[in-house]
Amino acid sequence: GVETTAAVDAFVPDVPLLLSDLREQLIRQEETIIFALIERAQFKRNPIIYTPGGLRESVPSITSPTDSFLDFFFRETEKVHSLMRRYTSPDEHAFYPYALLKPALALLNYKRRIKPNTINYNSKLLSMYVNSILPLVCTEGDDGQYGSSANCDISALQAMSKRVHYGKFVAESKFQEDPQEYTRLIKAQDARGLLDLLTNKKVEEQVLRRVRAKSLTYGREIEGGGPEGGKELYKVNADNIVAIYRDFLIPLTKEIEVEYLLQRVGHMCVAYLGPAGSYSHQAAIQHFGTTNVAYLPSSSFGQVFQAVLSNQTSYGIIPIENSTTGRVHQSMGHFFETETATVCGETYLKVEHSLLCRTEDLKQGQEAGRHNIKIIYSHPQALQQCDKWLKINYPDAETVSVSSTSHAAALVSKQEKPLKGGGICAAIASSLCAEQFTNLTVLNPRVQDDAENTTRFVVLSKSVAGLQSAASGRDRTMLVFGVPHQAGALAHVLTVFSENGINMCAIESYPDASHTWGYTFFAELEGHVDDPGFRAALCKLVPSAATPEAQQEQQQQQQKLTTFLRILGSFPSTIVLPKSPAATTTTATTATATATDSDNSDSANVGTVATTT
Repeated sequence: GVETTAAVDAFVPDVPLLLSDLREQLIRQEETIIFALIERAQFKRNPIIYTPGGLRESVPSITSPTDSFLDFFFRETEKVHSLMRRYTSPDEHAFYPYALLKPALALLNYKRRIKPNTINYNSKLLSMYVNSILPLVCTEGDDGQYGSSANCDISALQAMSKRVHYGKFVAESKFQEDPQEYTRLIKAQDARGLLDLLTNKKVEEQVLRRVRAKSLTYGREIEGGGPEGGKELYKVNADNIVAIYRDFLIPLTKEIEVEYLLQRVGHMCVAYLGPAGSYSHQAAIQHFGTTNVAYLPSSSFGQVFQAVLSNQTSYGIIPIENSTTGRVHQSMGHFFETETATVCGETYLKVEHSLLCRTEDLKQGQEAGRHNIKIIYSHPQALQQCDKWLKINYPDAETVSVSSTSHAAALVSKQEKPLKGGGICAAIASSLCAEQFTNLTVLNPRVQDDAENTTRFVVLSKSVAGLQSAASGRDRTMLVFGVPHQAGALAHVLTVFSENGINMCAIESYPDASHTWGYTFFAELEGHVDDPGFRAALCKLVPSAATPEAQQEQQQQQQKLTTFLRILGSFPSTIVLPKSPAATTTTATTATATATDSDNSDSANVGTVATTT
């Protein structure tokens, strides 16, 4: 059977969360929302900026007919903000998460204050804002101030999003106040009971009074109003701002609080390289199962790491090598970019590729035979893994590389018109994609050249807290390290492992981003970091791990074997490799290259050293 981490997914926050600690933030968010609505009120409603395709003729950059003016500029704004790692923070939620870019700044290691989750109500909030909130704030009509209106909308929506999703922090603090009663209701999936327990009418009335007072104060026209100037004038109607809180923001916050609590006990979230149906998705299901698990598809390996480190998910799963095409360098590179990702498990997935096409195309193309297929989409490594089969069966078909096998299936699913010049298109992907896209059919199963084609995946977590970190007796340890630029430096490190009886399964060099033409090393070894031999080796390799006497001896010998060394994780190995009868310098199961589920980008130039110590 497959070992999983599901049984040990008990969430324990890094620090206690008290409601009193949140009050200042909640009050500050009220003021931000009120000021944003006051700003928006100076312009008319301008409904055309919310209409799909409404301003495409005026703004050529809006190429999609389904995009509104607000959609386009809001999405581009979030792209810029994502570069500054805004959406890696647990209290920030993107309206267009699929469009986010890789942060230019290093990821931060946020404390786990709430249970990792994928709850995002922004699509509902956006609809609520456009259709119900704006009419309470703006005068109807069109004043042509489209850019200014959209800019104010973005500010207001971001402020409201932060406020309603802060309900997760409020719900967690209340859970910690009375865990026994909340756990009882959660296990019973009693949403009504949770809502009643969460609701404090007295506090809600205080919030509404405070909102009214702030709206009257901040929205009052200083000049031209009051006793000397006649009737007082206000930029917004305070009653309407109260109604926005009472009828929309507070109820939406409660929805989020209840949904968070329903997942608080026994549920977990896992990030994988999507879309749904990808081999990463299958590997995740194989490892974690389907009971009490939510899966988050990510568009890149970087987003998988980001989801784990920003506490959006409990775990992530990424491919690191394939038995046919070798190491997945695009995923491995992220281990050198962060110091807080931990490898806590592994799983092996037998990869069986299928040739998929649209069911309707298959019916229409039966008379023309198989050579009616003119284009075949897939990930480049999937195409490579099926190269011989394709040359024999579809020698004249054009192969087109895309970002993932599941994306290839999606492209074929949407290809409703015949190709230019006739013919149809197909995709190499998993048979699961034919279930995900119901208009697809498996034309040819098991088209990979190697019947034993297998991809190895590792499970990521933010830390080993709550996991089975004790040595199992059959473990693997992954680490990265650097050595001084001098003759024999790497050999000295390998000798230390050998002298302590540690077998090295693989070692590979990767470009050092901090030094042009410099290199760091990834290594995988048999054993657990807590094994006596491993501890002895670390004491020699990392001065800080040694005793004071050993440190002094190292300094006297002026030896510094490594420039840095970081343990990526020790975990139970799920595969037993045959022992070689003689010393060898091969590592067949850890060859280098790229597996099926990887980004469509060039892999780094990597020098490889395979060894057994």
